Amino acid sequence: MAGTLEGELIAIVADGDVLFNVGTATAARLRVSSDTLIRASKVFASLLGPCFHEGSLDRSSHSPADIALPDDDAIAMEDMCRFLHGESVPQLVEDLNSARIYKLAIAIDKYDCTERLRFHSQALLLGFWDAYDGNDPNPCLVQMAAAAYLLNHARTFSVATRHIIMDTNEDYSELFETDIAHVFPLAAILALGEKRTAAHANVSFYMPRLGMPVCGSDCDNWESLYSEALCRMLETDYWPPSFQHDPVDVYGAQVLRELVDCLKTKKSYARETPSCRHTGSVEEVTESMFRDFAKKLEDSCRGLCLICVRGGERAAVLRMDCMDHSQYW
Repeated sequence: MAGTLEGELIAIVADGDVLFNVGTATAARLRVSSDTLIRASKVFASLLGPCFHEGSLDRSSHSPADIALPDDDAIAMEDMCRFLHGESVPQLVEDLNSARIYKLAIAIDKYDCTERLRFHSQALLLGFWDAYDGNDPNPCLVQMAAAAYLLNHARTFSVATRHIIMDTNEDYSELFETDIAHVFPLAAILALGEKRTAAHANVSFYMPRLGMPVCGSDCDNWESLYSEALCRMLETDYWPPSFQHDPVDVYGAQVLRELVDCLKTKKSYARETPSCRHTGSVEEVTESMFRDFAKKLEDSCRGLCLICVRGGERAAVLRMDCMDHSQYW
């Protein structure tokens, strides 16, 4: 773990020739090897090269050069520097904290170490989702999506954005706070909102019409008794269900994941009245109809394609399923 004392010296390399003073209040002093960092990335090569003041300072293992990095996070810089020097970070791997991974991703991106640490970051991202149980607070989903974006990992970006669509009901302006909004492309945020809204609309419109015979007179085919039964099945007070997050509402709003999981377990339901006076028939909403609808709903909530997002595609394109790069996710 990073130093617990303010300004504590952390010798990543005992005879390192550089001391990074990280954080506005010097949260940590990291002793590192300039040769290792210069080989790791062009950013470090420039920072520690002769063209920058920091690089022109005399430095040696006996008298390391002090370089201030006031804008960086101390723990993230320590994690990154340990990886770059061939060390492991057991607590990072064992804990898999989304905020820590996100801050590490910021540091890796800033210092252009994405390729050098590709396997390290891939292990962290995949490890997080392998252990994810759906009970983490919603901000972690956004942090992991932003981390996958910064680390250029298409598979976990798709997984994270899928969870954002299905497992959240907050307004995206609340989820994507200022410090993440400047990392995450606006078009991607808009596409996520459009995909979730479209899924909500499908639930509201099509579920009450499951199993209804088509009427040649274009009747609305709305049966109030079935709608009431849906409310009971899905444990909501009215139809369509509320999808809007309201911190005052003690019952909370529905999220798509809850609806999908609920539909997969529902048994057949027999309608009690004809769907309209023209058809005059009563049809059963079968168990398979509920499962098929749940599957279609899940399919409509696929995550975004990172390659398209990084390529600058518009929200209208991003919300469509990408078939060109499916091999990457």
